[in-house]
Amino acid sequence: MPAVPRPMIAVLLCWLSWMLAGCGERPGVPVDRVTLGEHELPLPGRVDDLVTPGETYELRAHVTLPRELWGRPVDLSIPLLEAAVAVWADGWDVPSTRPAPGYREPRPQRFRIPAVATEDGELFLRLEVQHRWAKSAWLPTVPQVVPAGAADPPAEAAQWLNIYAAWLAMGVLFQLGATCGLVFLLDRRRRPYLWFGIQAVFAMGYPAFASGMLVRVMGPWELPLTELSLVLALMVSLRFTHSLFELGPVPRGLDALLALAGLSTVVLHDPFVAVPTAARAVVVAVAVSIVYQLVVIARVIVRRPDERAGAALLGGAWLALAGGTWGDLFSWFWATELLGGPRPACLGLTVFALFLSLVLSRSHITTLTKADELNVALARRMAEVDAERARATELNEELRAQIAGRSAQLFAALALVESTGEERRAQLAPGMEIDGRYRVERVLGSGAMGMVYEVVLLTDGSRWAMKVANELRGASLARLAREAHVASQLQHEHVVQIRDIGASTLGFMYIVLELVQGRSLGERLREQGPLPLADAQRVLAQVASGLAALHGVGIAHRDLKPDNVLLSERDGRPWAKITDFGISRVGEDMRLPSSSSSTTPRPRFEVAPSDVRTVSLEYEPDASVGGVPRDGEGEVTHMVEPGLDELGRRPPRVPSAVGTASAVGTAGSRSGHSGTPSNLALTGTGFLVGTPHYIAPELASSGPRVDVRADLFSFGVLAFELLTGERPFEEAVAVRVLRGEEIEATPIPALPERFAALEPLLRRCLSFDPEARPTAQELAEALVERSG
Repeated sequence: MPAVPRPMIAVLLCWLSWMLAGCGERPGVPVDRVTLGEHELPLPGRVDDLVTPGETYELRAHVTLPRELWGRPVDLSIPLLEAAVAVWADGWDVPSTRPAPGYREPRPQRFRIPAVATEDGELFLRLEVQHRWAKSAWLPTVPQVVPAGAADPPAEAAQWLNIYAAWLAMGVLFQLGATCGLVFLLDRRRRPYLWFGIQAVFAMGYPAFASGMLVRVMGPWELPLTELSLVLALMVSLRFTHSLFELGPVPRGLDALLALAGLSTVVLHDPFVAVPTAARAVVVAVAVSIVYQLVVIARVIVRRPDERAGAALLGGAWLALAGGTWGDLFSWFWATELLGGPRPACLGLTVFALFLSLVLSRSHITTLTKADELNVALARRMAEVDAERARATELNEELRAQIAGRSAQLFAALALVESTGEERRAQLAPGMEIDGRYRVERVLGSGAMGMVYEVVLLTDGSRWAMKVANELRGASLARLAREAHVASQLQHEHVVQIRDIGASTLGFMYIVLELVQGRSLGERLREQGPLPLADAQRVLAQVASGLAALHGVGIAHRDLKPDNVLLSERDGRPWAKITDFGISRVGEDMRLPSSSSSTTPRPRFEVAPSDVRTVSLEYEPDASVGGVPRDGEGEVTHMVEPGLDELGRRPPRVPSAVGTASAVGTAGSRSGHSGTPSNLALTGTGFLVGTPHYIAPELASSGPRVDVRADLFSFGVLAFELLTGERPFEEAVAVRVLRGEEIEATPIPALPERFAALEPLLRRCLSFDPEARPTAQELAEALVERSG
């Protein structure tokens, strides 16, 4: 810890001793009454109305000395009278113990009265005061006749605090200002140092005035210069605080007040006018700025725990300044020296500067610490990048090796498909290795379309989810391939990611997906009911964000429901990922596939109530993973054409996928539809895919175009169920459309009052008119804002 300067110790000790003594027992005799012409005045007092500016006025006083001072030299001690004074005692010219002052005298004045004037014990004093500025008519202290050479505590305290502390303040401010200016020149990014350096230079104006350093050089012009420097220091101090804590611009009203005070110092520069006008405006500006700084710092301490220490140091600086300047501010505004002459403002300014240096030192240390942390993080990241580069090289080598063997695997798998006429289900046991690349760990779940296993990648031990198609038929394999293709189009934190796709020589096709440790949103709703509002808003915002990312690359999910949203935890909060892209579509044209030409309207599918059948589902839930097809209720309603069997079969079409709203066919090349693999037509004419309650009504109508806005309807149903535990419509809207019922007058139910903030947004999603629904991006932005 650096040593405290000796002048500072001396000032503090003198100040403390004077305060503890209470300026108490002053030796000698006080001169507490004077005569000006015909007027007898008590001291302290003012004679503004009795004297003429620019002239010299005369004060007279009679003092009766105690017996012990008869015939001895004595001193007349004046703690503070800011004017040039000449003294006569019993007609004797009394010389001052200090050099002749200028237009004002900032220091205590002392005059040695010879012994010849005290022989009769009576002193008749005459003081000639040069009235050169407004404060030379202020008599703020009581002179004292003391034994020659004896101490006068108020005068001594005034000498130390008004003069020596001013020199100390100027030295500290200059050193700090120069250091901060140099730091800023070396690193222009450190803007707070610039403001502090400028502030320190301007703040030197008041100690220079208090010490009288410029009195002989500038004369009365030192007063407006000092006032202007104070105003500029205040302006810069505000910018220093706002820059340090990144608070934005300084309030215009406060800047206007300071500018007005600064303007008054320039316009009202006359020494007799400036004190009662401009000086008082500056006093008000100083007081307002101190209060504003303390309020702002208090808010930072309360609202920003990470910046509390730095704000506390800055608050200490402004408290020190407030504690030191109140006496000076009072004396300038009301012309009364409450402390009898000493003014602690310069000492408070010194402590203020030292506190600010601690603020900047702490800021500098914090910056260095953060820089070290960033360097460590950068080194760690570079190591990770090197590891990832090595990993990428390894994967490239692995990919080249796979290219040679993948065609043989695919040929073998397709040969098995061609050679068998019955359905095959791949049953993988724990410990089984697949193509020498993966090892099966356990079964995660099963559904009508496939099984999902947890597998380990043999090369690095990482864990993944492997989805295996149950059927070796075109539609099932194509749907699995579509899911892989869609998942590969996007890298997003709220969309399940794909790692691999392959056809095993064991006779099955598989995709390898990101393993999500958790369960589906549907399972969560069935087991525990609706989510708390905060978690629900967070999950909805995440699902909307993933949906917006899908739509952004031209992907329509077409089967968004709670069972296709996986939930895990991150930092103690729910984390959602969209999965199962088996019936998704890619591309700008999201029309339902048709075997007829694009100019022929898709025929309405008329279904009688008797044609609606239910098929029970059974599955073994364990952990939610990417792409497990599940239905949330254990049964699914299927729209089937009359004459189809219970599972919706009609040779040569492939059986319906459980969990969709219609049979799935293999229109294939007969539809005449071309495009990316995920756009291959996997639904026949008149067939509707999806889960009934979540299907948008336009998907079941004869409208010529279906696009990503259908997903927003599904989102609205999902959101309603997530918040309330119930679906918004008792019967699926798509089912009613297929039966030819009118749905325009169907009311959209209202959410409970506690969800009032979300209701307008969700009602737009549930609109039967696609044009009225928001985009997924608009939905995501609104929900992210609400979820914080």
